[in-house]
Amino acid sequence: MAEVSEGERNQKATERALLNYNDGIGLAEHLEPAEPTRLALQLNYSIICFENLDLKEQALDIANQAFEEAVEHIKSLDRGKRSEAQTILQFLKENITSWK
Repeated sequence: MAEVSEGERNQKATERALLNYNDGIGLAEHLEPAEPTRLALQLNYSIICFENLDLKEQALDIANQAFEEAVEHIKSLDRGKRSEAQTILQFLKENITSWK
């Protein structure tokens, strides 16, 4: 809803999304930095910061940090998760490049 609604409905959906992302990120901190679930959460959180909240620098920082940490740890993942993580890393890299 935060991505497609307008007006007050958008504002409320964005606030709920932000609360949920903050909760999710807190819970995901125990996961390895390259874990696909954690990376996907950080990717989506950075996008909502950039597109909905107009927090462009924060979005770029989130994406950069997620990318850099994951690259350092990606070799520790099994083959299937590594492939999924690499796909998410591509999305992060594309966003980083376009947001700069």
